[in-house]
Amino acid sequence: MGYVNIEGQENNTGNVPVVIKDASGNSPAVETAGADAGSNTNNAISVKARLVGFNGTTWDRLRTAISTATSTLTGILNTLPLLKYVSSAETLTNGQVSGFKGDANSNLLASLGALLAGEDLLTNILVTENRYSYSYCVADTQVKAGAGFVHSLTFTPLDAAATAGTIFLYDSLTEAVPTVFSYYIPAAALVPVTVILDVVCGTGIYIGFTTTADVAVTVSYR
Repeated sequence: MGYVNIEGQENNTGNVPVVIKDASGNSPAVETAGADAGSNTNNAISVKARLVGFNGTTWDRLRTAISTATSTLTGILNTLPLLKYVSSAETLTNGQVSGFKGDANSNLLASLGALLAGEDLLTNILVTENRYSYSYCVADTQVKAGAGFVHSLTFTPLDAAATAGTIFLYDSLTEAVPTVFSYYIPAAALVPVTVILDVVCGTGIYIGFTTTADVAVTVSYR
């Protein structure tokens, strides 16, 4: 057991000198400068205007305002969150908190509790929709300058009977090879038809008409 001995009279600043001693009458050392790895069994009176954290063995000064990459973890509050194994999800009531939950293999349990935009939980699918630009061509046409994707070509008549010929799809900026697809138009009544391609064109998308007339092509692309 130690004791506090108040010695002397009040000085002109209103303070009374105080002497702290242990049971043997010895004054403990006063730590005047903070440092990392401070002893956990230190019997000194710590005088420091800073916070410290226990690393399991010693005490380190806490670090803040770390703005650059560092490999030094001394003094950083880097306690890892705990993962609790549960065989089934916990049910919480209003205002309760809970930690991370995991399975027997330490995998974090996570599940969406609400629908995503476009999600159909009844059939367990995400609803998707194809969207393409279009180009209506009645003659040679550069549909796109640059790489693109052709979903489909739709051929429709413009007259009672078309002029015989061939319509080409080129992966090019002009009417030049490589040819992606060709479709022959007979000199007869034309029934509208759509051809699904779903092909990537690396250079451009170009529609070329050869001798045919009275027919149109709608290109669905992006």
